[in-house]
Amino acid sequence: MSEAAALSLCATPELRDRALMLILFGAGIRDGEARQLRLRDVDLEARTLHVKWKGRKDRLIPLPHRVVHAVAELAVLDGLEGEDHLWYRQKALQTESA
Repeated sequence: MSEAAALSLCATPELRDRALMLILFGAGIRDGEARQLRLRDVDLEARTLHVKWKGRKDRLIPLPHRVVHAVAELAVLDGLEGEDHLWYRQKALQTESA
């Protein structure tokens, strides 16, 4: 995918969709990893993302400012707390929804 195409996907007006696209492209994580993210996995101050990778290995990924801003805005508007999934309030986002 070209950079222009990726940027156009990240320009969606829906905050949740924009935050998801920014995390996928900004952090370079897999869609399955993104679907499992909880607010506690994002350190807004340190601008890092803690991802549980396949094989039960963990990764700490630096996040661009734009991604941190979108996640912080989503958390405030949705009233998310540490254990809440970023994309769905009760459980992880399902494959069909992504």
